[in-house]
Amino acid sequence: MSTAMTFEKALEKLSGLVDKLEEGSLPLEKSLKLYEEGIALTAFCEKALDSARLKITELQEDIEARDFTASVGGGAVEVVVTGKKNIKSLTIKPEVVDPEDIEMLQDLVISAVNEAIANVEKVTEEEMTKVTGGVSLPGLF
Repeated sequence: MSTAMTFEKALEKLSGLVDKLEEGSLPLEKSLKLYEEGIALTAFCEKALDSARLKITELQEDIEARDFTASVGGGAVEVVVTGKKNIKSLTIKPEVVDPEDIEMLQDLVISAVNEAIANVEKVTEEEMTKVTGGVSLPGLF
């Protein structure tokens, strides 16, 4: 395999080889040559996927170890969630606690939690895209 070969190019080439082999009209010698090339392309793709899996696993562990903070209501409510999307802390300034308006406080808490979780998801997506180059790898994350 050429060092300039990308995963996408290898996969495309492999697909073309399979199409040719499935036609069944090639002589045996040519079919064997294409088969061997297909095996090499498959090995190249597997190696690339293994590398991506490792990077993704490392990235997931890194994100899960981080804290994500969101503040709403001018800092009246602040929530910290982990990369696993678990609430680590919740801070509510005393001046926003109004027994006559519990709904406002509930809305602020919900907004802060949702914003923090959205931050986790945004960072995860951005950093995964860097690792995968934007290629969709179903089942990897």
